[in-house]
Amino acid sequence: MQKVKKYINQMFQELPKSKRTTELKQEILQNMEERYRELAEQKMAPQKIEEQIINEIGTSQEIRENINLVSPKKQFIVIGIYLLLFVVSVFYISHSSLKFIPFAFSLAVFWGTILILNTISLLLNFKVNFNQTKGLRIIALIISIILMFLIAIFTMLPPSLWFTEREGVWVLIGTFILLNANTISGISGILFFLGSKKQ
Repeated sequence: MQKVKKYINQMFQELPKSKRTTELKQEILQNMEERYRELAEQKMAPQKIEEQIINEIGTSQEIRENINLVSPKKQFIVIGIYLLLFVVSVFYISHSSLKFIPFAFSLAVFWGTILILNTISLLLNFKVNFNQTKGLRIIALIISIILMFLIAIFTMLPPSLWFTEREGVWVLIGTFILLNANTISGISGILFFLGSKKQ
């Protein structure tokens, strides 16, 4: 087991030092000790057991990709970017014509939601388990972008351009989006937050 412990120690030297990485290291060591006992019961040679366990652990890069080991400095930069985008959206509200104000409000809600969720995430250091797979993250991001695109279309274009006839599915969608633009923007912001978190 000494070879395994040495490998784990070397691997974690490459990762940023934090309470989370320390806890993760202890968890991996405990799991590997249990795994060692399981394999030893199968009458495997100690050297083979250690080789198999090391293969099962993976690399520090794989661990970094599977959990959100983002340094606090990077998290503050991300929050700063969202704060800037929120401020720009508020500035856009105060300087846009009446025609564009609904979309400006939607943008402010969208960036504000993401800003609040990222700030809470940083302060409470909670983990988002929704998006364990890359596929779910991509779907969440795509839905978020589509929702904001629809809000942009229906809040910035006059109703006469939604559809050639006054009756139709686009009129119903447009009316629904106009009546619920801020709620949809908030939902879109939540989806964007979930889609952009690697945990």
